Amino acid sequence: MWRRGRQRAYLTDSQDRLRRTGAAGGMAALRNDCDGSGRQRWRSDTLPPATTVIAYRRVVTNHLLAQKLGDAPDPRQWPTIARTRLDLLTARQLDELYAGLLTAGRRDGKEGGLSRRSVRFLASVLGKALKDAARKGLVRTNVALNADPPSEKASQAPETKVWTPEQARRFLSSVAEDPDALLWRFYLATGCRRGEALGVRWSDVDLDAGRISIAQQYTMVGAVPTMLPVKSDRSRRVVDLAPATIDSLRRHRVQQAEHKLALGESYDPDALGLVFAKPDGSPHHPKRVSARFKVRVERAGVPMLRLHDLRHTAASIMLASGEQARVVQERLGHSTVAFTLARYQKVLPGAQAEAATRYARLLDGSDG
Repeated sequence: MWRRGRQRAYLTDSQDRLRRTGAAGGMAALRNDCDGSGRQRWRSDTLPPATTVIAYRRVVTNHLLAQKLGDAPDPRQWPTIARTRLDLLTARQLDELYAGLLTAGRRDGKEGGLSRRSVRFLASVLGKALKDAARKGLVRTNVALNADPPSEKASQAPETKVWTPEQARRFLSSVAEDPDALLWRFYLATGCRRGEALGVRWSDVDLDAGRISIAQQYTMVGAVPTMLPVKSDRSRRVVDLAPATIDSLRRHRVQQAEHKLALGESYDPDALGLVFAKPDGSPHHPKRVSARFKVRVERAGVPMLRLHDLRHTAASIMLASGEQARVVQERLGHSTVAFTLARYQKVLPGAQAEAATRYARLLDGSDG
């Protein structure tokens, strides 16, 4: 699939195969990509990130093909187009699929449907599949163009939650003696994603220049923690560090060296030279880091946030303090300045009032 112009996948199968297999040549044939028989599959010219592949596969397996998972109900009761021939698929059937998924689309045995955001994502995956099928001559037209998935506005992500500067300081103060104290500060100081911080190597750090290179991430691919390149070219970036963070990293490196010397042969022989690692040099499990963060937030008595919300907090505080949007974009590795502004500029309460007061003072010297 195309994703920001870089990732292209297409449906590979012959028209003869489609005609011979009938109904099995419809969306049901995509099931064969999961079981390895290879009759019909998604293939990538420029391989998308593994996490993206996992997301697409989950959509196809769980919802378009409606395969049974664990103790979930009988898949024949689920909204699906798995038994529909691609060349007989209609926009009305897709509308019915989207409506069904919104009301009864869960696959975990619980009642209820998928979110509008999830259904819209599914529609984008299916739309691209049908577009490629039409281009390959497998269907006459892309009927997804005439269907009506949830609108983009209705499918927007939930409102971003962030800490105020005071809440961030309270949290950092409460975890000052925590073994992960520097990691929590690093997230707030840099706005890095979870996996980006866990993937930083000492070879990526220039303490004399006061900067780090973000080039890889230790992240979840399905259920498996995996070291991967960062998610996009924009995500590959250099981030400057404050003097206090640099000093903390210097002390941290000395402590790591002492741990390595003390452990001797017990030190992980496959250690990757990670900045944030276990005492034996092995990487932290991303999900366990998130779990530890949740416990620390509860103890600190500040509003509950996800670990990823530290990234949102960093961006919001920088923008609210008057930092240029271009600088914030570069530090966070966003694709465009417009995305940065749209995502964060309305988050911190009171920001507009403060801006109005500053402007009034500049305009006529009044207090607003």
